[in-house]
Amino acid sequence: MSYLITTRLFSGLLRSIENREWAPIGMPAFYKLLEALSEKKIQTDVIFFCKSKVESKCFSKITNVKLSELNINFVVVPYYASKIKSTTLSTIVNDTIQLIYFFYRLLRNKYKLVYTDKINLNLAIVSSLLQIPTVVRFFGIANLKNYHKSIKNILLSPTIYLGLKKKYDLVICTEDGSPSEYLFKKHLSKKTPYAIVLNGIDKYNRSQQFSIREKYNFKKNIPILLFVGRLTRDKGIYELIETIKRLKNFPHPFYLILICGGSDTCLLKKNIDDNLLTDNIRIEKFVSHEIIHEYYRQCDIYISLNQYANLSNTVLEAIQECKCIVMLDEDKFDHTDKITKELVPDDIVIRIDRFNIIEDLYSKLTHIISSPEIIEEYSNKMRQFAETFLWSWDERIDYELKLLDMVTKKQNDLFDKINYSAKSRSRSKAIT
Repeated sequence: MSYLITTRLFSGLLRSIENREWAPIGMPAFYKLLEALSEKKIQTDVIFFCKSKVESKCFSKITNVKLSELNINFVVVPYYASKIKSTTLSTIVNDTIQLIYFFYRLLRNKYKLVYTDKINLNLAIVSSLLQIPTVVRFFGIANLKNYHKSIKNILLSPTIYLGLKKKYDLVICTEDGSPSEYLFKKHLSKKTPYAIVLNGIDKYNRSQQFSIREKYNFKKNIPILLFVGRLTRDKGIYELIETIKRLKNFPHPFYLILICGGSDTCLLKKNIDDNLLTDNIRIEKFVSHEIIHEYYRQCDIYISLNQYANLSNTVLEAIQECKCIVMLDEDKFDHTDKITKELVPDDIVIRIDRFNIIEDLYSKLTHIISSPEIIEEYSNKMRQFAETFLWSWDERIDYELKLLDMVTKKQNDLFDKINYSAKSRSRSKAIT
């Protein structure tokens, strides 16, 4: 018997699967789990159900993929409705065909565990109805909360609504600051145990060092600001650039580095050029995982303006490097970053009013840019905080593997052991 994992073929793994060479990008909570399952020789099938033409551009039929680096069986199920113009109809057709294939796999193989992400809740319903131990994985909930704001959204997304109401053996969610606890308490089946846990942190190879100031010709003793994220509205890039425009004439100089995750930077570069900010701002479309820690380490201020949540991997990286962090305050209406504020106190980071971002960010940045001692003060506080707050990826993945093992063994006290608590929010020691 083996594990069955289902997810979409997201961009971070697309290159690995196409090239048949393991080189994952992003989503460490997922790819590190696969690496751990392979290392522990737990027989695992991973099915990628393509949800768009982009994902399946290199796959016209169901394709088995074997990578020499991992002892895992990968299967790509293509997008089947590319010729259907209606988005709604194409989604229904594609999901139906993929559901039939999933059902076939369950009948053909005796899996001891099905592990599926939130986009495949319809599959989780089926495996659970067939009495197969089922785990649903949420990598944060992002805008999932919006599906439950009105009857209209529920009617338009019945699978999500019904999928949450179904009892599962376990739900695991990444603690990224999104209001997952609020959503689960309100909409998840009361009989479903759930664990909400922080991501881990890698231990970097410090031998790969270089000087950022030399690379970009930055002058000494001028603070460097860092922003890491895609150039989308929800990441706060618009508000950040508007704030920087206002700071252009500020008497105290500064630099800003934008690492944009492969996003198209043409419009951003034009905006920077038109506003005479080229001396202040440097743009990197992509920085490899092996050296990105040097950006965190050598910059002075890290800025996170994520509308969905501000306890993401990038913020954890900044915490590890003991940075002075500027982030959005909580949203008291929809509970976003409520847990972030509980876990990371106000005296550890500098918080920005999310309903008045540009004005408040400008005010806070002018204050700290002109006062190096404030940057140092927050950095020192973060150094003490990080020692007790973070855990390694090895610890994090080991914790999840123990949860999965408990599910397969059908331990009756699972609900009591791992249901949401202060321990499971961070360095959970509930499972030993």
